[in-house]
Amino acid sequence: MRGALVLLMYPNSRGDNTTFSPRLSTGNTEPEFYPDLHVDSLPGTGFDEGTGVYTLAAVCRNCRIWPEGGRIDVESSAQKCIFAAGPVGFDGSDDVRAPLRYHAEYGSFTINLVAASGSSTGAAPAISVANATTDGAALLRAASGKRDWASTLHAILMIWAFFAIMPLGFLILRMGQKVSWHGISQGAAFVVVLVGVGLGFYISTLYNRSKSFNHPHQILGMVVLGFLVIKSGLGYFHQRRDDPKFAPYHVWIGRLVIVVGIINGFMGFPFALAPRYNYILAGLVLALVPLVCCLLAWKVVFRKRGNRLGPASANPGQQEGAPPGYDPEPWRRSEHGGTSGDDLSYAGTYQPPPPRYYREGGGDSFLGAGGDITLHQLDPKAISLQERTVYHIEEGSGTSSGREQVPHQYL
Repeated sequence: MRGALVLLMYPNSRGDNTTFSPRLSTGNTEPEFYPDLHVDSLPGTGFDEGTGVYTLAAVCRNCRIWPEGGRIDVESSAQKCIFAAGPVGFDGSDDVRAPLRYHAEYGSFTINLVAASGSSTGAAPAISVANATTDGAALLRAASGKRDWASTLHAILMIWAFFAIMPLGFLILRMGQKVSWHGISQGAAFVVVLVGVGLGFYISTLYNRSKSFNHPHQILGMVVLGFLVIKSGLGYFHQRRDDPKFAPYHVWIGRLVIVVGIINGFMGFPFALAPRYNYILAGLVLALVPLVCCLLAWKVVFRKRGNRLGPASANPGQQEGAPPGYDPEPWRRSEHGGTSGDDLSYAGTYQPPPPRYYREGGGDSFLGAGGDITLHQLDPKAISLQERTVYHIEEGSGTSSGREQVPHQYL
């Protein structure tokens, strides 16, 4: 509709009269106010409470030709025109530059401009309100259900990113310590935000209120995107290069991005002239914050309970009294996943112990007088796990034997 002259009318702020706003379209965008067109209101302009119809009776001057090559033939009995209306929910305004929403209905028609011309007295031609849709005009085409799907998709993506994916990634890391899944979820959120920002830039070119990119919602959105890029870079260096100095910055910037992103969402709906959707955002916040707090509190309680049960419960792979990182030998693990003896905390896989041997013929001498030594396997269950036989061999002076206590890890 580039070059179209728009004769726009909407209720005033009190709802008892009309506001007329001539505008000029420069493309498939919101038309801009056209101050060079002059209109004088005539008697009959106003709001009829009985019929609920707003009427504008006026004389238009300097409206036969306009920029972009536009013109109108006042002698035509079937001048082609287009119309657009809606959506519902406009509260009215006295401002001739009032911001508009995307129209919900549109179509084309013809109008008899000869009949629309006033008399020499300056009075407007009489028109019947009951036949207002057909008196001097003929409908050619009409359609409804038009929506600004770009704005709708922008809102859905941003809500999904800041109210669902990012908090989920936070919980994955804090509750399950799943670093890889945390990275996947935050990477997905980053992609969703990038698509949403791209839609936001496109939408901003469609409306007069957003073309300058100076609204707080737009500025804060670009700031959030910048911090999101920084957070992603810090997370990469922290995990891939194993550099812990980036961790605090990554964590706190991530939390800041979620909070500021949610706040910016509350600024976005009024900017889109749809403030009633903030009630939905408020409901999501009231549901999300207690849920996250309860899950984190449950984790703290669970951890404290594990600490009260002892180190074995806190770390199943750690034997009580053993140094950090100690892993019992396979033959000390029970068939039920625990360790032999009193310690049943190790959740490992049972493996049989190595065989024990004794010298044929018995005795204390380990080395024979010159013959081979025959060794026989002993029943492992018959050998104490708390001690072992130690042979001391001295060169040229025979052998001796003894028994000594040894720690579990040396058995």
